[in-house]
Amino acid sequence: RVRLLLVVLLGGVLSLENVSRPSRSHGANSWRPTSFAEISACASDASCFIKRGIPIWTDPGSLHSSWWPLHYSSWEPSTFEVFDRLVSRNDSVLDVGTWIGVTALWLARRAKVLIGLEATSAAFNALTQNFGASGIPWSNSTCSSTASSVCGRSPNSNFSRAVRLFKAALGDRDAEISFSNRGDSMDMVLDAASPGAKEFVALIMQEAFDAHVETVPMISISTLQRWEPRLSAVTFVKIDVEGSERFLVPALVDFLRTVRPTLLLSLHPIFTTPDEIARVLEAVRSVGFAFYYEQDMRTPYDFRHHKESGYRGAGETILCLWRGIQLF
Repeated sequence: RVRLLLVVLLGGVLSLENVSRPSRSHGANSWRPTSFAEISACASDASCFIKRGIPIWTDPGSLHSSWWPLHYSSWEPSTFEVFDRLVSRNDSVLDVGTWIGVTALWLARRAKVLIGLEATSAAFNALTQNFGASGIPWSNSTCSSTASSVCGRSPNSNFSRAVRLFKAALGDRDAEISFSNRGDSMDMVLDAASPGAKEFVALIMQEAFDAHVETVPMISISTLQRWEPRLSAVTFVKIDVEGSERFLVPALVDFLRTVRPTLLLSLHPIFTTPDEIARVLEAVRSVGFAFYYEQDMRTPYDFRHHKESGYRGAGETILCLWRGIQLF
């Protein structure tokens, strides 16, 4: 046993000699096992962070680079428990609302395919910088909905790569919309704001002025499918869009019913009214999922109780599945 341990450790040390970032030769599939060398290299790199056994490299010069060492290790543990349990090497994931990559980078290391959308320039720039530092092959597309809803390729993009990032908001139609662009995780649609969000939007407008507001493309799911055919094989969808679920989720009902992915949906009572959330959940139930859980993957989602409580303090995340979860 001692000899075997020495061989393993020696192999790790030897393989560590040429490792300062994860290998960039993933090919078309981003998934591969995490190596001892990667874990060791990550542990000695201030811009790398290990989350549930997966090393995540980031760009130290990107927006919110100081957030990673302060918060990432303890950030939303229940979300990553869901990912760890329900996303495997054979899955294809749609991440709607990637922000700077806090979920997308992890999912890209875990899944076969990742399709991500982020609307704001500030966050999208940080997202692509962090993917550039990650060693994961990726391509990005900047969309426009002003003419024929085009999501063009950036220079040197390879659409066969396992990760494709869209600079666009996913919505109920193709349009140009106003979006806050502060670069934080609470950036949101400013057009036709929900009554539940008007005070927050007014605060953004008062503090940010025009410098932190931009016009961004919003594309429908049918447009996204046209520009990313692999969407028809998606097996897991994560949606966290700061209140835009009120108009996005009803527009996804047919897609979810046809493609039948697992859905992890964040609700935002701070930005939406209880009635709006209730309509979102009615749309979710109309899809026909077989099971609805709290984020702990054990407790059935209590639609009635959460509605009566105004979705405050609990019920802000719902996990929707076509099959039950075998936990042990």
